[in-house]
Amino acid sequence: MKAKYLEYILFEPLKNATDEQAAFLGVAIFFSQGFLEKYHPQILEDFSKDYPPVFTSERSKRWIYRFSNNFYNFSRSSNDTPLDEFIVRAKRKMPDYARKEYEEYLSKAPRDI
Repeated sequence: MKAKYLEYILFEPLKNATDEQAAFLGVAIFFSQGFLEKYHPQILEDFSKDYPPVFTSERSKRWIYRFSNNFYNFSRSSNDTPLDEFIVRAKRKMPDYARKEYEEYLSKAPRDI
């Protein structure tokens, strides 16, 4: 599924992301900042259909977006930050309200993700 989005990606980490990682990152991170502007609205809409967002509440979206900005800024200065490391750190720092949404997402997610 991810392959159809790669031509639009500006960030390297997503090229090697698994489907589960892509779902976790979702719209809030690479897809909000990573698509070329002219494709942005349609690609985001299609991506959301293929990868339903992990975080749906407004405060969880704000949290992951803030966390992603830290990762984005850090990774721009040091390109060797692995995507797995970001996800592990995000899960470790995840607030309780976001953790509840994430666990709910995992319980409903198809097993092929």
